[in-house]
Order: sequence, then structure tokens, then C-alpha cells
Amino acid sequence: MAKVVVGFDGSANAATAVRFAADEARRRGVELELVHAWQDPYVVMPFDVVSVDFALIESAGQELLDGVVEELKLSHPDLVVRPVLVRGPARQAVMDAAEGAELLVVGARGAGGVVGVLLGSVSDHAARHARVPVAVVPAGPVTGQGVLVGVDGSEASYAALHVAFEEAALRQVPVRPLLAWSYLAPIGPEGPVPFDPGFGEEDARKALEAIVDAVRAEHPSVEIEPVVVCDLPARALLEAAPDHELVVVGARGLGGFRGLLLGSVSTQVLHHSPVPVIVVRKDSTTGS
Repeated sequence: MAKVVVGFDGSANAATAVRFAADEARRRGVELELVHAWQDPYVVMPFDVVSVDFALIESAGQELLDGVVEELKLSHPDLVVRPVLVRGPARQAVMDAAEGAELLVVGARGAGGVVGVLLGSVSDHAARHARVPVAVVPAGPVTGQGVLVGVDGSEASYAALHVAFEEAALRQVPVRPLLAWSYLAPIGPEGPVPFDPGFGEEDARKALEAIVDAVRAEHPSVEIEPVVVCDLPARALLEAAPDHELVVVGARGLGGFRGLLLGSVSTQVLHHSPVPVIVVRKDSTTGS
């Protein structure tokens, strides 16, 4: 069955992620799978033998899940929610659950997060390794509208553009493909082009138009508002992000090293975006 998967650890950030995931599942008309993982506590007592009641820990986890399910019944009464309690590491639990999902949703920072560090270990691992699109949701409010997507002619950015169009169609909002260019690194429809001292904004606009034209026919109802900026890609995306409800980026853009699933642009956007970010690998698969 098609589904959206969300990891929940009891933190406020995870609660925001659950609300985002519930909205996504409702828009798509699919099931929401709510995953909570618990592990055996690590106890060091050199002089005493400590008895740990694992059943009590598991029961507390189940109560936590049941409470979230009850809240979702009130806020999303037509949504099918399947709670899943897993004994084991949270990173592995959400990755296993995400197999075949349309989307995996995680909070930007979980219960064990360090203040000042936006990405926690679970969200970072999911963004780097999941084979499905991953939404990383920060705790702050979202006031903008529209879907912003970074494009650069790479395969990953084309995959991100497809997802951005789908998200815009689900929300019935415009999609804004953003191409950031510079005189030293001109970009064409398929990525970098040879250095040309005459390359300028009009050339960048033509490249963006060609990139969008390759995808737009599949989404005829979506309004498109292209954006061309002479700037660094990550900075341009982050400056525009607050005016949008969602940012979509490719998991690895131009210049990525083989084996690294996140490029520098997607990494910076994930760490600093004030709004939810969906990261998409060029070979992302879904259960749809």
C-alpha cells in the first residue's frame, strides 16, 4: 500500500514533522505510517546489579504512539494512521519503514539534538541514504506560499524538479524553479558549459527555460514562476526560502563526489532552511 512514513521520538520538532507528514498523506490519499523506536538503556553500575524493566519501556513507547494517533484522529479524521513500534536504533527503524514509501518525513532535530545544530543524526542519515524523497522539517512556523526548487541541469536537480511540480500540484500553489549562475560557471540545460566571457543573465534564463520545458508537460496545471539569480546557489535558495512553504533540492548537484549523496548546496540548505526541505536523489524510488 502507498504510504508516507514519519519518525516520531516525542520531541516538539518530531511533532511538527508528524503534522507535516499527516498533511502530505492526506493530500496524496495514502496511509500514514508513524514509527517510534526504543532501545535498551545503557546502564553502568559498577557496584550494583540493576534490573531494567524492558516491558515498561516498551509500554511507554506504545502509549506515546497511541497519544499521537488520538490527536491525528481529531485533526485528520479521514486519515488512515498505522503506528509502528520498533525495538532498535531509530535511524534503522525509519529507513526500513521507508522502503517503498512515497515520502519519508523526519524532524530536523530530534529529542537528543544539540542546540544550534539543525540536523540531528536521524535526519542527516535519512537525507544521505534513503532511496525515497526525504522531507526534513524544522520546528519553526511556515508563513510563505509556493514551492521553491533549486535547478542546475544535473540529473538530481531534474529529479527534484519533478517532485517540486508534484508538490505544487498537490498544494495548488506555484512552483518557482531557481537557477543561480555566475560568469565563471555558466550553466546549460544539461549542466556546466564551457567558459564563455559573454555568458550573462539572458543565457541563464534560456537554460532555465529549457530545463523547465523538459518537465512542465507532465504538470500542465501548475503555475510556473522561474527565478534567475546571479549568486551562489545555496545562498540564493536560503534567501528565498522564507517566502515559500517548501524547498526541494537534489541530493547531489554538480561537482558532487561519487559516494557522497549530499552535495554542498543541499547540505547547506538542509542545515539552515527555516522551512521544510525535501531532498531528492536522482534514483529516488517511491511506492506510488
